[in-house]
Amino acid sequence: MSESSSAAHEALMQFLYQAPIGLVQTTLDGEITMINPMSAQLLMPLARNGDLSNLFDVLRESAPQLRDQAAAAPYPGGDVCDGLRVSVGPPRVGDEIPPTLSIRLLRLDSHMLMCSVTDITASLRLERQHVAAEVRDASRTDSLTGMPNRIVVLERIEHALQLARMNPDHHFAVLFINGDRFNRVNVTLGPAAGDELLRTMAARVNAAVRQRDKVVLNAPDDQMAGRLGVDEFVVVLEEVHSPDVAAMVAQRLVNSLCRPYTIGGVLVHSSASVGVALSLGSAADADAVLQDASLAMREAKRLGGARYCVFEPQMKERAWRRASLESELRLAVQDGQLFVVYQPITHLDDGRVAGFEALVRWQHPQRGVVSPIEFIEIAEETGLIGPLGAYVLNSACRQFRAVAKKV
Repeated sequence: MSESSSAAHEALMQFLYQAPIGLVQTTLDGEITMINPMSAQLLMPLARNGDLSNLFDVLRESAPQLRDQAAAAPYPGGDVCDGLRVSVGPPRVGDEIPPTLSIRLLRLDSHMLMCSVTDITASLRLERQHVAAEVRDASRTDSLTGMPNRIVVLERIEHALQLARMNPDHHFAVLFINGDRFNRVNVTLGPAAGDELLRTMAARVNAAVRQRDKVVLNAPDDQMAGRLGVDEFVVVLEEVHSPDVAAMVAQRLVNSLCRPYTIGGVLVHSSASVGVALSLGSAADADAVLQDASLAMREAKRLGGARYCVFEPQMKERAWRRASLESELRLAVQDGQLFVVYQPITHLDDGRVAGFEALVRWQHPQRGVVSPIEFIEIAEETGLIGPLGAYVLNSACRQFRAVAKKV
């Protein structure tokens, strides 16, 4: 061997022995002819009695098929295995990932094999952490719009509450947004159109909140928009120095969400109602704050929609009274507490009776006669208007028949 060839060989051996990955050269039967220190260190936990003379014997329990695969592999450069994962022991204390090696084995020629050995434990740990993070993010993100979901919204409100408890000068606002008559789009154009409308609404909510007004927000993380479900969205504003700031953002949202939408090539007119709950005198926890904002939103709907309302304590009392009245009205329909009165319809010229208008009344067992002004609107909102109408029609027909028999 010439001096230059000898120097090159020496340089190659130095490289192999100092390489940051494990390298092993074996015969076709697995007898090791060269192994660098990294390979010896990585494979030693698998070697019985510390014997590293034969690679196939070292890997027998993990990959008993390697010997046959090596004999069958094409050459030169044929893969015997690539990315074979081999566990070299139980996980360390506090770690879920066991020490793991990745083995790649090539057939160099008719007699020789080359194996690379890599410790992939850290990579597997990062991979698992990445998957866990993706799962965690998926559980906190609305799949349709990509917005934060209810979990994140409640966390953000709770965070704002904690800051307000520590600092009386820290004020925030929660805006509860609900589409007006969203179901109409689902029914007339289909669920796919409804989903497209929701995505467009989400984009408009995000755009409205991101607009920078020097009097509104100081930093990008002072606001957050999320989706609660179906056509319900929430905006949390922090560092709100005046109720006028929340009102301005609420009106901006109303204006943006009331602009026409183009859904599947069809022009769709929709709107939204917004309820605003301010931190001044706010409830004790995030759910209660969200409920206050929801009550204000319902008040906006009751006033015709396409507007915003700021929460007031009286809204809770009205909501409780309406809920109680709804429950009692359902019982009234079942228990026969309703009755019908008739109002004549007359000709103005001669006073002749042209017919009668049948009107429903409610004889409450404790409250006496309840005005229809109090319960008709509730019946319309809850779907009880159908049973009420059927009762009036049946009663009128029965009474007309009874009168006709007497005549």
